[in-house]
Amino acid sequence: KKVFPEEVEAVLEKGESIAEVCVFGSSRTFGSKDGTEEIVAVVVPNENLYKGHSDEEVEKIVKAEIKTLGQQLTMYKRPNSVYVVKEPLPKTTTRKVKRNDVKKLVQL
Repeated sequence: KKVFPEEVEAVLEKGESIAEVCVFGSSRTFGSKDGTEEIVAVVVPNENLYKGHSDEEVEKIVKAEIKTLGQQLTMYKRPNSVYVVKEPLPKTTTRKVKRNDVKKLVQL
C-alpha cells in the first residue's frame, strides 16, 4: 500500500510540542517483515519544551504525542519509529525538507 509522507506529516504537524517533522519509508532487513518498509518520523520539538524538561522527558512527551496523533491515521500509515532531534531539519533554498539528508542524519 502506498503512503504519502506529506499526508502523514500534515497530521503530525498539528501537535503542540512539534516544531518540524519529516516522514519517510525505511526498508526492513530483519525479522518476519523482512523486505517491507516501515514508516519513520524524524521530529524537532518546540524549543519551549526544553525549558522545563530534560532531553529524556522531551523525547517521551513527543513520542506520546506522535502516538496519540497517529490514532487519526490508518494503521499502515502510522510511524513505526520516531527519532527526536534538536537541530532544525536540513532544507533547500525553497524551505522544503531534504528527505535524503534527514535519512542520513538518522543513519537509515
